[in-house]
Amino acid sequence: VSSTWAHWSIRLQGRRRGEQVIRVNRLLRTGPEHIADELLAYLVYHELLHSLLPGQGHDAEFRELEALWPGSAELDAQFATLPERWDLDPDHYDD
Repeated sequence: VSSTWAHWSIRLQGRRRGEQVIRVNRLLRTGPEHIADELLAYLVYHELLHSLLPGQGHDAEFRELEALWPGSAELDAQFATLPERWDLDPDHYDD
């Protein structure tokens, strides 16, 4: 995942077909001094909501459920401002 912070999907083929997967952007592989555990937990919660509401995207029902997470507005703001605080070009980072 390089164009989003995370992505939920279902494997469509292979021996693990039907398995649900959440992929997290490799740029978030850093210490808690940069990305708090709470922020990562919220990101996983957001992606799990996609498994409950597949195909709906970020509609009103999705946003209502997302808002149940304590401090969701502040956490959304942290994700929204990451590009201002970080160099997000994956080519500038080692794997």
